[in-house]
This record gives sequence, C-alpha cells and structure tokens, in this order.
Amino acid sequence: LKMKVFALTLLATVLSVHQDVYRVYDPNEITSDFHQTIASDYVTYPMARGEAVAVNTPWLHHVNSRLTSGNLINATNPVASFSIQVPPGYQCPGIATVSYTASALGCTAAMNAGFFNVESGACIGNVISNGKILQMQQTQQQQVAFGSTQDNKFVIGNLDQSDIKSMAFTNLVNGVGWLVREGKIAVDSVPLGYGFTWEKAPRTAIGHDINGNLLLIQVDGNEAIAQGMDLYEWADLVRSKGAYNAINLDGGGSAAVYYNQNIVNQLGQYCGYVPAPCERKVTTIVCLK
Repeated sequence: LKMKVFALTLLATVLSVHQDVYRVYDPNEITSDFHQTIASDYVTYPMARGEAVAVNTPWLHHVNSRLTSGNLINATNPVASFSIQVPPGYQCPGIATVSYTASALGCTAAMNAGFFNVESGACIGNVISNGKILQMQQTQQQQVAFGSTQDNKFVIGNLDQSDIKSMAFTNLVNGVGWLVREGKIAVDSVPLGYGFTWEKAPRTAIGHDINGNLLLIQVDGNEAIAQGMDLYEWADLVRSKGAYNAINLDGGGSAAVYYNQNIVNQLGQYCGYVPAPCERKVTTIVCLK
C-alpha cells in the first residue's frame, strides 16, 4: 500500500510539472506579472534611408540540437515604409488577422506586434500610429517599447509618460523584454518570470541593424507541445540575424508574418472542429510599405 501511495504521489508530481511546462501562457497573464515601475531607460538610433523595399529571407537553424525555422524581414528604408497599424476602422480595442489588416492597408510586409487582451481585444501598453496616439498607458508601469520619431530616429527601451509626451513619436508599440541592446544579449529573466522566459514557443521580435535597417524576425513553433525557442535562445538568434537593438513582441499563437500577399510562417494556433493551423486575430501590426 505504501508503495502504491508513493507511486501515485510521484505520478501526480510528474503530471503537475508536465502541465506547468506545456501550458499556454497568454498575454493577460503577462501583464499581471509586470506591474512594476520601470525607470526611463532607452536608446536612440538613426533610421536608414535606403531603397524603399522590404525583403523576406526564410531561415533554418539547428538550435541546441533542434531544427528551427522562421523568417527575417529587412527593410532598408524604414523612414518611408515603417508604421504601427490597427485594423481599418478601429483604434484600440479592435482585432483582425494580420493578413486582413495588412492587405486592407496595402502593406508589402507585416507582422503581429503588441500584446493584447485576448478576451476584450484591448491593446496593452502605448500605441501610436502615423503620429496619432491611439492609446496612452495611464500609469508609470511601462514595458519595453519600440518606436520612431519625426526626426527619423528609432527609440528602443523603457519610456515613462514624460518621455512619450516630450518626443515627437510617429509610431510606438510596447513589447515584453529586451533581447539585444547595443549588440549584446540583454534578456533579464527576473521581471519576466520563469514560465515566459523558459517556455519553448513561437516568438517575434522587432529591431534594427547597425546600419539602421528595420528587422522583423520570427521563429516557428507551437506552445501546446513546447516547440519553438526560450527567450535566451531567441535573443541569441535575433542577434545572429544582425540585430543591434531588438525587443520581444507578442508570440505564441499570435505570431504571423505576411509577405507579398501571403502568410509565410508556420502558424502556431489551431482552429476548427478538425484542428488546422489558423491566424489569430490581433490588435496591432508592424506594416512595411
């Protein structure tokens, strides 16, 4: 009897750990973990003015003995092409698939952007689109942000309300967590939490290279089966793709990359009576024209 009790206890422990490792972390949970005041701490960098093109390069890599895949979009004239957008006819809240919003707005390339409340569709954090403030976070509890200004500079980091009010932002969106800062891995797992940092999941990132070109980077995966990258693996790969500064955007089932009128990544969300990969409706996207 004692052996049976021990075996059942051990099984229950294993199942508990298994469920914790493989459970899906959603954006609503993330916001509750990060309710802390973060001091203003950001960097600026001049935006490139090359040809107005955005080129996607699919990639395959072995990461810690696992074959991973994804996409890298390089925009050589972000001054002319980069914006943060929401579904046509909406501000915040408002949700639609990346492909719908990108197609309706004439984006050559696009990717999902900020975190949001999956139940209400409410944006999380600050959202500025083409100079219009769609949402201003009303507390000092800020997460890392990525944006552009009227004087053609990228701004990356933690911004307080006075920063946002004093800078002439053209576009701005909040992510969760630094990945690369001035060429160095910049993941800080303490405020992000164990689950968000270490789970293997689809990920997306926005950043720029040393020449000021805009980079959108994505890795395929599936949270439900712990497929993808943890945040440290992700930061290392993002840096290997040329990022000089980069932050983590919404990932998981939200991850979607649009290029030349098609979704080009492996979708990590499954829908329907017979489950099949499908796009999640999201609030904000990064649009490149």
